[in-house]
Amino acid sequence: MVSIEYEDFLDLEYKPNETDLICEFYVEPAKDMSMEDAAGRVASESSNGTWSGLEVDERIREMSATTFSIEDNIIRI
Repeated sequence: MVSIEYEDFLDLEYKPNETDLICEFYVEPAKDMSMEDAAGRVASESSNGTWSGLEVDERIREMSATTFSIEDNIIRI
């Protein structure tokens, strides 16, 4: 079992493959939150994450959404 947290849903080095479903979101983070933190939360809540840290099987983690691009207020997952 592995742990998944919000930061696990952000990987700006990730290169999507041609079978990945890509979604764009407009995000305005809270005043005390970085864009990276907000992007990880959006990817988590749009996928198999939740507000609470979880212990999951590795195959569940492999299916997680990944924010791979942040440009201004637009994130790509």
